[in-house]
Amino acid sequence: MFESNYTHLIEKIQQTIAYPIGQKFFETIVISLAEALKADYTFVGEFFQQTHSVKTLALCANDKIIENIEYHLADTPCENVLKYLACVYPQGVQSLFPNDVLLQEMCIQGYLGVPLYSSESQPIGILVAHFKNPIPNEEQAKKILEVFFGRTSAELERVQTTKKQKALLLELEEHKEKLEELVQKRTEELKQALESLQNAQAQLIHSEKMASLGTLSAGIAHEINNPLNFISSSIYALIEIHKEVFPILEKIHELKSESNVSIVKDILILKSNLDILENLNDLKILSQNIQDGVRRISEIIKSLKIFSYSNGENFTKANIHEILENAILLLSHELKQTAKVIKNFDSKIPEIECIPNKLSQVFINLIQNSLQAFEKTGQIEITTKFSEKKIFNQDCIELIFLDDGKGIDKEVLPRIFDPFYTTKEIDKGLGLGLYISYGIIKQHRGEILVRSEVNQFTEVTIILPIIQV
Repeated sequence: MFESNYTHLIEKIQQTIAYPIGQKFFETIVISLAEALKADYTFVGEFFQQTHSVKTLALCANDKIIENIEYHLADTPCENVLKYLACVYPQGVQSLFPNDVLLQEMCIQGYLGVPLYSSESQPIGILVAHFKNPIPNEEQAKKILEVFFGRTSAELERVQTTKKQKALLLELEEHKEKLEELVQKRTEELKQALESLQNAQAQLIHSEKMASLGTLSAGIAHEINNPLNFISSSIYALIEIHKEVFPILEKIHELKSESNVSIVKDILILKSNLDILENLNDLKILSQNIQDGVRRISEIIKSLKIFSYSNGENFTKANIHEILENAILLLSHELKQTAKVIKNFDSKIPEIECIPNKLSQVFINLIQNSLQAFEKTGQIEITTKFSEKKIFNQDCIELIFLDDGKGIDKEVLPRIFDPFYTTKEIDKGLGLGLYISYGIIKQHRGEILVRSEVNQFTEVTIILPIIQV
C-alpha cells in the first residue's frame, strides 16, 4: 500500500513542479500534500524572526484554498519545528500545547511539521499538516511530508530573493535619477550603489536559473523515468532467463568422468525444454537495452551539469554545438510535445572562448520563449555559421534562432530587453529572461538582435567573437 501511495506521490510532485512559480506553486503544494496525507488542514508559512511569527502563503482546509492567516509561534508546536527538525505528534497535541488557541478551535488531534531552510541553512518557513483524528502511520506521513519540503524551501527562497532584488533595483533606479544633483556630495554612495547593482544582477541570474530549473524539473524527471523503466523491465527479463539457464549450468558443473552419461541425459532433458539460442539472443538485446538506457540517463545528467556548473566569470574554450545540444536535451520533453527542431550546424566552426553554463541559460531561455509563442505546435530552426561581422577586429560566429510562432508587436519590440518587462500572464515569468540574456551576451562582448513579424516569425541572432580580448 505504501509503495502504491509513494508512486502516486511522486507523480503528484512532478505535476506540482511543472507549474510556473510563485503563488500557484504554493497552492498546488498544499492541495497535493492534503491529498497525499489525507490531512484536514495543510499550509506553507513564511517565518518572520523579528516578530517570532508565521504568515501562511497558502492554506488548504478540506481540500480547498482558504484565506491566509498570521499567528505567533509562542506555545505552539510550530515553535518546536523551527528549533529542531521535523516534529510529529500523532495524537493528543492539544493537551501538549494547551495555550495554542488555533489547535483548540480547529479540534486538532494529530500534528506534523517540517522546517523550510534557505541555502545558508537558516529557517525561513514551515510546512505543516493538521489532523482532526490521530495520525494512523506517523513514519509514513513524515516521509511523505519530507518529499515536499526540499522543492518548497527552494521556491520560498527564490520568491524572497526576487522580492529583495526587485526592491533593490527599483531603489537603484531612484538613485540614478538623482545622481546629477548629488554627484559632488555622494561620490562614495554612487560607488556603493554600482557595487550593489552588480551583486543584484548576479543574484538575479541565479534566481532566474533556479526558476528555469524548476520549470525543467518535471520534464527531466519524465525523461529519466523512461530509461529507468526500460532498464528495470530488462533486468526483470534477465532474471527470468537466468532462472531457466542456471539449472543447465549447474549440471555442467557436476560433470565427472564416472557420471557423465546420467548428467548428460539430464542436460539433454533440460535443453529440450529450453531454446538456448533464443535466450542468448534475448540476453544480447536486453543488454543493449540496458546500455542504451544508461547512456540516455548519462546524457541528461551531463546536460544538467553543464547548465548548473559555475566557474565564476572564467572563460574557457567550448564547443558551441555541444552547449546547444545539451540545452535542447534538457527541454526535450517540452519539445516533443510542442515543436519540431531543425538544426543547421556548421561543423567547421571552431571552439570559442565563453562561459558555457551562462550561454546554456541564454539558449534555454530563447527556446522556451519560442515554445510559449506557439498556439499549439510549431517549428524552431537553429543555425550556426561564420559571421561576416568582426568585433574588436576578431572573427565571429552567428547563432540564429527562428520560430514560426505568433511574433512580437513592433511597439513592444524596443522594450523586450528591459528588466521586468513581460507580456506573459502573472506567475508565468518576471520579465527577466531576455534582460539577463542580453547581459550575458554583452559580457561575452557579443551582440543580440531580434526581428519579428506578428503571426509569422521571430528571429533572434546572436553574434559572438571566437576569441575574447
